[in-house]
Amino acid sequence: MRNARPTLRAEPARGSLLVAGDGWAVPQLSAAGDLGTSPSFEYAAGLSAAQFSQRLSTAGRLVLTDTNARRDTLTNRLTDGQGALVSADEPLGVTRTLGTDTGDQTVLVRSGALVTASSYGGAFIGMPYAVPENAVDGNPETAWLFGDFGHADGQWLQIALPHEQDLRTIRIAQVTGDAGVRIDKVTVQAGGVKRTVSLPDSGYGTVDLGGVRATSVRVTIDSTRGSGYNVVGIRDIQVDGAVAVRAARTPLTFNTAYAALDSAGRQEFDATPLDVLLTRVRGSAGNDDPETSLQRIVTLPDDRDFAATATVRVTSAQQRQRLDDDLAGYATDVRVTGSGAAFDQAASRPSQAADGSSGTAWVPASTASAATSLVGAWWQIDTARRPIRSVTVDQQRGSGDDTGVSTRWADRVAVLVDGKQVTTATLEHDGSTTIPVPGDVQGSSVRIRILSDSGAPRGPAARFVRIDTGAKVHTGSGATTPNPCRTVTTIDGEPLILRPATSAVSASGSTWRACKASTPVSAGQHTIAPVAGYVIDALQLRDRQGARTTPGQTPGQQITRNDATHKTIVVRGEGPVNVLIGQSYDSRWKATADGEDLGAPQVIDGYSTGWRLTASARETVIDIRYAPQSSANIALGGSGAFLLAALVLAARRSRLRAVSTVPEGTWRAPAVSPRTRWALEGALVVVSAFFVGIPGLLAALGTVAAVRIWRLPGRVLQWVGAGAIVASMIVYLIVLGDARGTQNATAVAAHLWPHYLAGAGLVVALAGTLRTLWRDNGEDD
Repeated sequence: MRNARPTLRAEPARGSLLVAGDGWAVPQLSAAGDLGTSPSFEYAAGLSAAQFSQRLSTAGRLVLTDTNARRDTLTNRLTDGQGALVSADEPLGVTRTLGTDTGDQTVLVRSGALVTASSYGGAFIGMPYAVPENAVDGNPETAWLFGDFGHADGQWLQIALPHEQDLRTIRIAQVTGDAGVRIDKVTVQAGGVKRTVSLPDSGYGTVDLGGVRATSVRVTIDSTRGSGYNVVGIRDIQVDGAVAVRAARTPLTFNTAYAALDSAGRQEFDATPLDVLLTRVRGSAGNDDPETSLQRIVTLPDDRDFAATATVRVTSAQQRQRLDDDLAGYATDVRVTGSGAAFDQAASRPSQAADGSSGTAWVPASTASAATSLVGAWWQIDTARRPIRSVTVDQQRGSGDDTGVSTRWADRVAVLVDGKQVTTATLEHDGSTTIPVPGDVQGSSVRIRILSDSGAPRGPAARFVRIDTGAKVHTGSGATTPNPCRTVTTIDGEPLILRPATSAVSASGSTWRACKASTPVSAGQHTIAPVAGYVIDALQLRDRQGARTTPGQTPGQQITRNDATHKTIVVRGEGPVNVLIGQSYDSRWKATADGEDLGAPQVIDGYSTGWRLTASARETVIDIRYAPQSSANIALGGSGAFLLAALVLAARRSRLRAVSTVPEGTWRAPAVSPRTRWALEGALVVVSAFFVGIPGLLAALGTVAAVRIWRLPGRVLQWVGAGAIVASMIVYLIVLGDARGTQNATAVAAHLWPHYLAGAGLVVALAGTLRTLWRDNGEDD
């Protein structure tokens, strides 16, 4: 790594960051540019009131994030290993959430219709994207998933309505797809009314409740149809406008700290920039996002003035096309949209067939996933009402196809004016086709819809270089000047208006900036809510006031000792300094500065054990020790003493054997038959190979051969095996080299020979213990 810093180091504390959150905030900090100068940062939740006040005097920025989320860890997952967000009063199981104070955590706040269910997710697989509220969130793309391995029957979902109301018709849609098992019958209960209906495979089932007045609705799964082990699900329940809302409330750490400050401290807090960094929780498969929108509750301790930026996805292809045209400066009196563009590329969008240039083209996106299909693709131009006499379509071979044989061509097309089909035609391949429109047709919208296609099944789509309906796109001016600003989210119901910072937008997200330089937000609680058509992946509200403290100079430092449990660093330089050891936090580390105790360690840079101190111009010697090592050294000394005593006794084994006799009548293991002996030896070889691998296999074969050839007694095998185990420890320490004193998976994987030796020694030692079972007739046991 270039310019790598040592793990044991001293960093300037001036200009450091105070973060409300946890380690998930690091990517947010990096994206916001807060880590550009590599400042130290600390979690505000880990500081006492006095420590917070001290840190505030040197902080460059305060950063409020939506990390340190209150959720369980899914221990059976390598990726997406976090459960769904839970509320402050819900208990946690196995978790990575820091602390026990829910005020320092991001927690779930439910509003609107309150939804509970008997269960959600899979029997063995955690599904944070399958929560019950998904069935009542107004988004048919999300779903309550449950009931794999035949456990769907009897599962239920309860909707507590915001207020008592008359219920007439409820519509329920289940998850569609290629699943083997689907929901068959459900029973809906509200007030004193029960209705049982069968849900269709696709679309909605309708339940007539007859206007019953109720405060809740319960849906119970009665039966399923089909076979298989998959989860089933309900993707939408429409209950007279009732919607369940899941919002994440960010940590209140700064509010708590602000309340404990005196007036001077609050002035210092007010003068320190405070950024708000929010990120939507996403999955890795594309359809498993635990959050499909950014819904947040943020509480600020004081008034702030922000500059807003965001990463935004525009969900509709047609909205992206219009926005790209706005960014290109096209006038708003002519709008061109289409079903889609190949690979969602702005250069292939529909307007490129109506710009009057032969060097651009609309390339339709395939309407099928398994192969290239143009059937159903459409192109449309909207203008003021005008006569439509003819439509000319110039269709050229696909990109990269020099001969035309690899292109997927459009054959039959329909022409529609204001939604009414007026004619059909067959298009030329690699040429221009003029389609006359019969009669005196006028309209404001002309659409070309592809009815059939031909050509290479998986080839590139044809390029539509020109579609001429008598109008084309042009540069806007005056009243037709485009405005790419859009309302992409709201703060307390007020629009937050942003525009793309790029020349084109992407379905996977683009950077947007506020259309106004200032976004003022007052002290108190604020709700950030989504807007239809836009998905916010990340929102940065960056304080417009400059940093109150600038980053300090890196102090001079010299490492004089850096053992695994004892470290010494000499620091030179004035001002506050953070000293880090580069190892994960452990409160049992102790540090002194010129002999003075530095107190309990802190978590610095999100992971490391460290201390804050004030350095002086003279040298300050920081001595750091791992306190439990003293006990470990005593235990090691005791083990050494016992080992020495054992060696002394072993050296006197001949005398001990001479004075010891086996009492008469002692039970002796009977000799085994040759067949039994072969079976025992075979079992040793198989078991050793299975558990120890090739080293175990070789050791077992060698042991069997040695016993058969030289009739080695068991005690010899035990000594040889024990010697190999001891030797493996010594070999391991030798081969580790510079990595000595550490223990991690990389070091183990890079130095396997000591482990092979230990495994072989274990097999030989165990074989010596079982040696008596191999005794032949006449052989002493």
